[in-house]
Formats: sequence, structure tokens, C-alpha cells
Amino acid sequence: MPGVNRFLALVLGSSLALALWTLWIPNDWSVSLVHAVIAIAAMVLAARGELRRPPAAVLALGLVVGVGLLQLALGRTAYRWDTEGDLIGYIFAAALVYVVATLAGEPSLRHQAATALVWFGVVVASVSIVQQLVPYEKLARLTPNPNLVPLYGPFASRNRFAMFVELCLPVAVWRAATGQGMRYVWMAGILFASAVGGASRAGFLVLTLELGAVLWLAYRHGAADNRRLLRAGTQLVLAIALAGAVAGWGYLAQRLETSTQGDSIRANFYRSTLAMMADYPWTGVGLGAWPMVYPEYARFDNGLLANQAHSDWLQWPAEGGPVMLAAMLALAWFNLRGGVRSPWTLGGFAVFVHALVDFPFHGAPAFHLFTFAVMGLVVSAERQEKDVTERRRARGLAQSAAVHAS
Repeated sequence: MPGVNRFLALVLGSSLALALWTLWIPNDWSVSLVHAVIAIAAMVLAARGELRRPPAAVLALGLVVGVGLLQLALGRTAYRWDTEGDLIGYIFAAALVYVVATLAGEPSLRHQAATALVWFGVVVASVSIVQQLVPYEKLARLTPNPNLVPLYGPFASRNRFAMFVELCLPVAVWRAATGQGMRYVWMAGILFASAVGGASRAGFLVLTLELGAVLWLAYRHGAADNRRLLRAGTQLVLAIALAGAVAGWGYLAQRLETSTQGDSIRANFYRSTLAMMADYPWTGVGLGAWPMVYPEYARFDNGLLANQAHSDWLQWPAEGGPVMLAAMLALAWFNLRGGVRSPWTLGGFAVFVHALVDFPFHGAPAFHLFTFAVMGLVVSAERQEKDVTERRRARGLAQSAAVHAS
């Protein structure tokens, strides 16, 4: 019943888009809605016997869930409430990857999901470019929370917005490089230019590397010859330059040339997190408990709340010990491997790279869910590649056996 899967995919995708679009509105209902849709979709797929053996990415997330359960059982968490909240988040993340990988197992549905992803990205990016022209005071009237003012689409943070673009950009670049339509050249230009306007330094670096990697992989896969690749690369550069002229390069250039106060703050966070890891080397302080423990290790006080370590790769072992770090390393590897095999899915790994200097996997549950949904597409694409490889190998063995028999 393909129609049922398409309906589930439509409802799930719509709920994820809604949750992301309402990031700037203080609420819990949008994430709870996504959780409910995930649970219903999982039950429907299980009842129909469509859930295959859990992929490695789901098992890695299951290991993280095991760490949280063990911390709660042994009382090895500094703040039980936050650990329970993080644990629930990882349970639904694992279920979401499993569900998306299953639903996107059908190539046509996966293609449509990727198309929806890049179009949604372009809409958010276009809104962000327009917002750069609107005075901050007018945008601040949209929400009573000064930390949630939507400056970049629904995002208050330029870095998290850049991570969102990182998830969407590879689809547009891959389709532009492989000659699937000039519209994808302009879509890639709008996506990249919106991040330029956002002026995230790490985001600009990651997106530039991501753009080059997708073009190189298109050549390596034989999906684009030298002539097509040169044409697509030239068109992409022109589109980015034109769209960037609207978004504005000045603020990004200024931020790239000078260090900011945030750089020294991050360095202090990193040193404090390393000290935390030294005191809790095996069990960690508890999933989600870093903000509660940090004041004990703080090296300065600027009067602001320290919400995260600003490096997920440091915060993971600080909260969950070496097992947590190993699980996330495995998840990053799965995303890299999938991105190399199917370059349009490279965005998942790009977010892990950005996590070296930021916290895409802590805070903003709606963005976490959106990221893990894209990882589900990575898993489904890699499954298809494996299935094709196995069929070719079986066909080759059969032909070899026939030759020997004759």
C-alpha cells in the first residue's frame, strides 16, 4: 500500500516543517506533535511488517539511549529532569531515523522528500534575505522573548540557520551539477547567499567546503563530465555572487577579518568542559546536565546564562562519557559514508563538522528532529546503494557460474 506510506511521509514532513517554522514562538506543542506523528508512523509500519532490521545509525542512537538509562538507574546524573528530557529526545530521534529510512525506501518517495527539503530550504532562505532588510526593532515585536527574535527565517541564531542551509544545499548543488535543471543553480545560489547574509563564520567555511565536496563527488561518481561540471560550477558561482549581492557580503567579511568577544567566551567554555570531563571521565555528568554543572567550573561571569558548551564534540563526552562519544563518532561516520555514496545527503555530515564549534544537537528540539529526519534520508539512500551493489554481485556470480558450467 504505497499510498499509506506517502500519506505518512506527507504528515511527518509537514509536522517537521511546522515545528521548525515556529521555532521563534515559545511552545511545546509543535515538538509534541512531531513526537505523536513519529509514534503513529512507527506503529503503522510495524503493524504492516515494513520495519526492516534497524540500521547502524539507529543502533548508535540506541547506545546513547542506553547511556541515559544507565545514568538514571545508577543515579549518576547531576540533574535527573534534564537527563530524562534528553533521553526522550534521543528515543524519538532513533525512531525518526528508523521511520524515515523505511518510508524513503521507495526511490520515488525519497526523491520527492529531497525535493521538498530543498524547496523548503529556499523558502526559509528567501525569507531570511528579506529579513536582513528589516530593522531589528520591527522583528523584535514578533516575540516577547529577546532570545527568539526571528532574524534568519524562523531562526534567532545565525549559526543554527547556517546548519539548516548545510542540510539543504547539497540537494540543490547535486541536481545543478548533474544537469537536472537551471532552477537548482538559482536555488543553490539563494541558499548559499542567505547564509552569507547571516554572517556565520563557521557556517560559511562549512558551506564552502560542502559545495566543493559535492561538485568533486559528482565528478568522481561520473555523474558529471568535465564540461558539465565546469558549466555548473561557473553558474553556481555567478548565482551565489548575484544573490549574495542582495543579501550582503559586508558583515560576513567584517566578522571574518576580526575576532569577536564570543571567541574568548567559547575558549573558556571549552576549558571548563575539559575540566568537567576530567572529573567525570567514565559516566559523564548526565545527559543534558551540562548547564547545571557548568557554574562549578566557570572561569568568568559576564552575567549571561551559559546554556551549552558551544562544542557538541566536547559536550557529548562531558555528559555521557566515552560511550556517548563513541556512539556519536559512529553516527558521524555513517553520515560521511552515506554522503560519499550519495552526495546529495552530505548535509548530515556537514552538521557534525559544524558541531566542532557549535551545538546543533543541544537546544532547539525542533531543529534536532529536522536534522535526524535528514539522516533518515541518508540511511535510506545508502540502503539502496547496498541493495544495488548486492544485486550486481549476485548477477556477476551467476554469470560466472554459468560460464564455468558451460
